[in-house]
Amino acid sequence: MIGTHGWLDILEPSSFSRLLVAMDAAELKQVLLEKKLEHWQQRIALCPPPFIAEGDMPQWQALVRTAQDLGINNVVCRNAGHLRMFNPSVKLSGGDMLWCINRAAQKALGQFGISEFCYSPEDDYPNIRASASSQGTFCLFSHVPLFVSRMEPALLAGTVLKDAFKAEFFTERRAGLHWLISKKPVCYFNRRSKLEESGISSFYLDVSFCKPDKQFLQKLLMQYRTGVSREAGGSFNFKAGLK
Repeated sequence: MIGTHGWLDILEPSSFSRLLVAMDAAELKQVLLEKKLEHWQQRIALCPPPFIAEGDMPQWQALVRTAQDLGINNVVCRNAGHLRMFNPSVKLSGGDMLWCINRAAQKALGQFGISEFCYSPEDDYPNIRASASSQGTFCLFSHVPLFVSRMEPALLAGTVLKDAFKAEFFTERRAGLHWLISKKPVCYFNRRSKLEESGISSFYLDVSFCKPDKQFLQKLLMQYRTGVSREAGGSFNFKAGLK
């Protein structure tokens, strides 16, 4: 998953089976107008922001129609409100913020036409194993947001927050929303084989809060392929059961 068009100058389309695009509306519009996604086409899925105000709906609906005209027909739903926002011909999948914690949730999403869903990084291994599905995908690398809000936090620009374990967090404004992000990513490369044992065969990496950097990407992909997790990364509840 990428969050800025700068990654398009670095990524090699032939090296990836899918590209999730989580840009804000203005940047996505420009990218579509310049046809910078034409080498990806059907492998692209657009990821609208989790909160889209009523007045912003026409803009996002128009962007998705433009994308469809260019052969891009996939949208990742990150909020229940996305399920009925777009043309019925759009292929929908469930995103990182549309929790799917059990088989009942999987069934409910399927009834809305969701073809694929994401496991939560806050899930635990026993629960994932019990509810494993070939339609599930898991994010092995990301800067997981602790909160996303339309309200601007009362923090000065550049302020770094620390939790009880001295982990550092920063805020970033994107798509009209304020995100609180851990400086250290959550990374589970070394646990991919155990996830595969539970029946999960689809994985993705989220670099949407990382600056486009070719050397960083090359190192990240090497670690992914060899199953070596980045040093001193953050972790969530998913760590339980995977030791």
